[in-house]
Amino acid sequence: PYSRNKNKERNNDKIRNIRLDDVKDAVNNSKISENVAKTIFDALGEDNGQNLLDDVAVVQLDFNIVMQTDPVRKGTFFDTRLNLNENFLGGKTVKQLDEQMKNTDYTVANSLREAVIHEKYHAKLINGLNQSQLESLYDSLSDYHIDGISPTAWKDGSECIAEIGVLFERGETDDLPQHAKDLFSKYIGEI
Repeated sequence: PYSRNKNKERNNDKIRNIRLDDVKDAVNNSKISENVAKTIFDALGEDNGQNLLDDVAVVQLDFNIVMQTDPVRKGTFFDTRLNLNENFLGGKTVKQLDEQMKNTDYTVANSLREAVIHEKYHAKLINGLNQSQLESLYDSLSDYHIDGISPTAWKDGSECIAEIGVLFERGETDDLPQHAKDLFSKYIGEI
């Protein structure tokens, strides 16, 4: 129902997607290490996920949030920004972050890499939409509460899709509830 051909022209008709330097520049003068920034960018680049993003920023969020995909309105459309939470990511090594994420039961993401995958699926979900379509999509997904995946997936359909994306990348989708698979297939593609 939504067009996936968003006009991503920026800066004199040049396509603008984030680069490693953008991520490193964003973490400069923050508590987030350059090694963490590189790990995030490498995870984005595994399937050209960096092409889904227009910007990256370091922000101060709740201590339990690793990062978030943030649609920033730009007229009729929006830029998709990856917000890196300094409160969670700051002052830690990749190994420490992986260990911290491995020990949570709130999300299926068990590592920094998988947290990035989760965000890539948020970006895939909204890629190509205009602001009106985005609002309509989030409205319709707000009523989805699917048990059996994670507390994060239960929050709404957008979170459910991102959590399933992590499981899909791991090859662990056989035990998912059918209505979760149907939701993912409707908005992202067949599992």
